[in-house]
Amino acid sequence: MWNQVQQALDESTIRVIKQVANLLPGIAALIVALATSALLAWIFSFVLRQSLRRLHFDERVSLWGLGSLADWSPSNTPTIVVTRAVSWVIMLLGLLIGISAFDATLTSQFAQRLFSYLPNVFAALILLFGGTIAA
Repeated sequence: MWNQVQQALDESTIRVIKQVANLLPGIAALIVALATSALLAWIFSFVLRQSLRRLHFDERVSLWGLGSLADWSPSNTPTIVVTRAVSWVIMLLGLLIGISAFDATLTSQFAQRLFSYLPNVFAALILLFGGTIAA
């Protein structure tokens, strides 16, 4: 009987070790995706912040009547609000790319649904800000 118990424990240990070994590449891909997206977010944020400052974005936003954009975060200018939003979007995309590297059906379906929903968000933002700028 103890031989059967030992064999069952050995088999379950081997299964767990195999599952962890199959999970490690996904974890490594998640870490690489997050690190890459953090670097890209920092680069895009820096370039975008410099470009918006050169274009006097804060003054233009107040001329367009969108001064309330800075009210979302009173201690920040519209330039900083926009650059942080862009940075977080890039980080979110990196997270989704990293999660989809696990190749599990649940995470793949989640990532696919989220990616398919993003165009709706962008279209809504264009309609929101396009209508405000035109008015």
